[in-house]
Amino acid sequence: MGKAAAWLGVAGIAASAVLSLTAAGLWASRPAGQAVPDLLIPWLQMTPHMALSVGVHVDGLTIAMCCMVTVVATMIHLCSLGYMT
Repeated sequence: MGKAAAWLGVAGIAASAVLSLTAAGLWASRPAGQAVPDLLIPWLQMTPHMALSVGVHVDGLTIAMCCMVTVVATMIHLCSLGYMT
């Protein structure tokens, strides 16, 4: 099970890297000047006039960090396969 579990971990993080690189491609291919809307989700309604919301803002720095973190994590997982055997 150890080797299969290791490859499952590598596959999972590699899938995240592929999705991050796909998001970077989509980000780069959008028309110039087109804004990406922020995602704002109502979370907790405290009073009729006060609510807490959770939001997501995606910009170039966000995309770059997602790509860098997932690609480096994939390389780390691949290198750690040698220590797991």
